[in-house]
Amino acid sequence: MEQVRSQLVGEKCFEEVALAVVSATLDVKSIQTQLANDLGLTDLAGKEDRRERAGLLKLRLNNGKKVLLILDDVWSKLPLADIGIDFGDAESCKILMTSREKRVCEYDNNCRPFKIELLNEVEAWCLFKQHAGDCIEKQEIRPLAEKVLKECGELPLVIRAIGEALKGGALFEWEDALERFENFIPQKIPNVDERVYKSLELSFNLLKSKETKVCLLLCSTFEEDAEIPIDELTRLAKAMGYLPDVDSLGKARNRVLTLVKVLKSSGLLLEGRDEDTVKMHDAIRDVAVSIAPKELNYGILVKSGYITEWPTHIGVPEASNLLTDK
Repeated sequence: MEQVRSQLVGEKCFEEVALAVVSATLDVKSIQTQLANDLGLTDLAGKEDRRERAGLLKLRLNNGKKVLLILDDVWSKLPLADIGIDFGDAESCKILMTSREKRVCEYDNNCRPFKIELLNEVEAWCLFKQHAGDCIEKQEIRPLAEKVLKECGELPLVIRAIGEALKGGALFEWEDALERFENFIPQKIPNVDERVYKSLELSFNLLKSKETKVCLLLCSTFEEDAEIPIDELTRLAKAMGYLPDVDSLGKARNRVLTLVKVLKSSGLLLEGRDEDTVKMHDAIRDVAVSIAPKELNYGILVKSGYITEWPTHIGVPEASNLLTDK
């Protein structure tokens, strides 16, 4: 959707294009803020009343311009009126919505669905080769690479991550990867396909340094679809004691930037809106949250909003062993 947005802005198909990531946990204020930022609507800043914010957004959208709103990763029926999305009679203004469920688009939100197909075999192989390298064409590796690719399920996110993890790998690395795939018992995580889980956990396990793994797990402590500030990630890593050999925040930031670069090239982190932020795909975040307890001996308490009472089913750990996303 970011690519679609950039292309439409460049081609000037619409006078204005705004994008908001909705995600599984509906946050009306967040959607309003994202749209307002793209539309240059500064009046929302400092406004806390949701109805007032919706009124300002509605007024902004009815200024006679040809507008496209992209609502990405929708999981349920959207309260468009509460958000402030109302184009009135302007037929030139459109909404583009994405969801993993056809039902959500077609029935819950009354949209005309267009199915995005998985990659075909040729496309999947070309993408895999782009990330894994020419080694997959070697006679002794190709049969293994084909079986590994089949485990990726034609999903670009997974193909990229596994390809980068095995890039230029020797025969024994491909044999080991296939062995892990075939004998792996994935955890059951809501909304995460088994093939996605075991592929992403394998990609995580193939990261070469402990610091890189820790950096990814720390990114999962930020809320879903967050623009993760590098500075906050650095302070968190330093405060948790995971960068013991650096003696200043400046040096720590350089180390985190290096780790983030590795994770981006591995397909496990995404580019943020600018060089000072990074993003994490929600499927990768779900897998990382499930890995953290066994990898670092702490649990990640993921909860929307602030916590007023400690949950009774969770033991009280040492303060240095607890991470939360708030």
